[in-house]
Amino acid sequence: MLKATIFDMDGVLIDSQPLHFMAEKETASHFGHPIGEEELKQYLGWREEEFWKELIRRYSLPATFEEMREFDRGIVEGYLQEAAKPDESLAKILLKLRGRGMKLAVASSSWKRAIGIVLGGLGIREYFDAVVCGAEVERGKPEPDIFMLAAKKMGVGARDCAVVEDAPSGIRAANTAGMLSIALMGKVNAGLDFSEADEVISSLDELPGVIAKNSCAGRISGHF
Repeated sequence: MLKATIFDMDGVLIDSQPLHFMAEKETASHFGHPIGEEELKQYLGWREEEFWKELIRRYSLPATFEEMREFDRGIVEGYLQEAAKPDESLAKILLKLRGRGMKLAVASSSWKRAIGIVLGGLGIREYFDAVVCGAEVERGKPEPDIFMLAAKKMGVGARDCAVVEDAPSGIRAANTAGMLSIALMGKVNAGLDFSEADEVISSLDELPGVIAKNSCAGRISGHF
């Protein structure tokens, strides 16, 4: 029986990935290397430090990771404050899951302040039993650390958790953790490979049904 659902944030709880792409383009260009959206999609789910250090290494950019991170964060936080507005339909989905006794968590590679801006702006912070940011774990996705910590904070076992992700690296992390992996497909990630996901949905409206199905079916999956 599934007891908890763990949500990635960007691209799952809020359609913020285009905002991150815009900020990353501005930042990369500012520090000397214009970058396109298709290339940025390769890094979906990466932690900030790993992403910026990889760009610095690959393109020999004249900047430190800290400089690029702080420049990008300033842009992103402004975008998020404008975009994160109360979302009644999302709140209803979360309430439905909680009404079935499901614990909920957010596990995002983003930083703590950004997560706070989004959850507060959407008006959904109260629904979550645990919130984990990328800085709280040593290894980022596709390693399972962030999801394992979320499960630990909720007091549930890994096999009792489902994970909702929009990036292949997040799906791999969920599978490695032994959790039910659910890919949320949208316009931004439509061309990515989600063949490793246990379930694929196109809207969070489908999530309660998928959770119920896998709970009743005893989670029959190639990953378990």
